[in-house]
Amino acid sequence: NDIGITRGSLSRIIDLKIFINDRFVDDYPADGMVVSTPTGSTAYNLSAGGPILDPATNVMAITPICPHSLYARSIVISGEDIIKIQIGENSSYDVILTIDGQMAYQLKNDDIVTVQKSNYTTSLIRTSHHSFYDILRKKIVGIGKWDKNMKVKRQSKILELINKYSIETQEELAERLKEAGYEVTQATISR
Repeated sequence: NDIGITRGSLSRIIDLKIFINDRFVDDYPADGMVVSTPTGSTAYNLSAGGPILDPATNVMAITPICPHSLYARSIVISGEDIIKIQIGENSSYDVILTIDGQMAYQLKNDDIVTVQKSNYTTSLIRTSHHSFYDILRKKIVGIGKWDKNMKVKRQSKILELINKYSIETQEELAERLKEAGYEVTQATISR
């Protein structure tokens, strides 16, 4: 969904060199950089001032975190592009790579982080008839009709189907959910 490259414990900027498809884009002196898919665009990317990406699009956003430049803005690129982020030579402070906010890795000068779309996809279960924009409006703006217990209901339905039909595979679950009137969609997974 997203990766973040951020400075560690010291409040010093880090220099990041961005390449898209091996073409140099620019140097970014900043507190860090976020690369996100449409699914991750409403998390760290949005908090850093990046754009919201429609989940039906095949794009990624590259968003600088607190850039020390007046012209540094987010860049939206094709989901097929390959991004390389090189840690600058004078970034002698802690630099951390986080993946989906779950895994963290220490980086050092001249390390290069490569980001590209996975070859693997997974089925996502849509258990309500709310559109992406209904959900976005409720989460971001806080208005619109919304069932606060939607996650609980979705999880309960999945568990009910798994137990009722002894489901063992994702494909079986997807079929049973379709039979029950739920929409099943595809999404790219990050690991």
